[in-house]
Amino acid sequence: EECISKMKSALSECVIEGIRTILPYQLQILNHDDFKDGNFDTGFLKKFNYNQGD
Repeated sequence: EECISKMKSALSECVIEGIRTILPYQLQILNHDDFKDGNFDTGFLKKFNYNQGD
């Protein structure tokens, strides 16, 4: 939990202008319950539904 919290904080503080990034995508992964609970495998991203509006 501490590592995820630190990573979320670091990603939230990143400011990158002029190009698109995957920071929102990464934050949604870190906030996903299965990821936080350690319930994921190599197929996680295939099943992960990214919500661009969040």
